[in-house]
Amino acid sequence: MKEKIKDFFKSQGIEYYAALDYKDVRETASEIIAREDFIPRSLIVYLVPYYAGACDNLSVYAGSLDYHIFLRELGAQLKEV
Repeated sequence: MKEKIKDFFKSQGIEYYAALDYKDVRETASEIIAREDFIPRSLIVYLVPYYAGACDNLSVYAGSLDYHIFLRELGAQLKEV
């Protein structure tokens, strides 16, 4: 499983990530977990690369995919790993 996660993040250009056992995580917003229909076993954290390259006549932040869309799509793909 670790190799699959490693390969997945590498394919997405994500260099920094960690998978943590949920029992080692300090939960600060238990109501978020309570409203979902599952009990987590692990937590995956990662840094999303933001730089989209040089943009002509456009603000740099506006040149990349909106991070809400990116994270939603990434999460859906990650569920399949």
